[in-house]
Amino acid sequence: MPPDRTTDDIEADFEILEAIGAHVDGMIEGLARGGAIQKTLRRWLIGHAEPPEDEDAQHCLMAMAADLELFTPSASGRTMVDRYLHANAPETPEEREAFQALGTAQFRLVRIIDREGPDLIRRPAHRHATVSTCERSACRDLATVRDG
Repeated sequence: MPPDRTTDDIEADFEILEAIGAHVDGMIEGLARGGAIQKTLRRWLIGHAEPPEDEDAQHCLMAMAADLELFTPSASGRTMVDRYLHANAPETPEEREAFQALGTAQFRLVRIIDREGPDLIRRPAHRHATVSTCERSACRDLATVRDG
């Protein structure tokens, strides 16, 4: 057991992560039912490329489209996540922390300049660089590293 953390603290962290996942899953299910993810994919692919046949690549594209839909501001300047958080109230302290984390989450587009293996990409160096990976069924950030 870590010296500075209790089992209850660790369990609360897992509950927060589960709450974040549940809320994001709910928002994405709403997007999928409404066809927003498919519409975004069609805009990307029509006239430019054929949809990939590989199921993992399809999942990765769908995850990126869902992220874009969740975090792109509307004409009012608010994102889907902002609207969701405003319309719902957290019921537990863990949910309150999950809402706080979702409220500060940001989606950033990056330019890929190189691959360092099948699961690791490199982007141009900036003050804050993000190392990203596309794993078997979803794309996600692995770590944020500071240059210099």
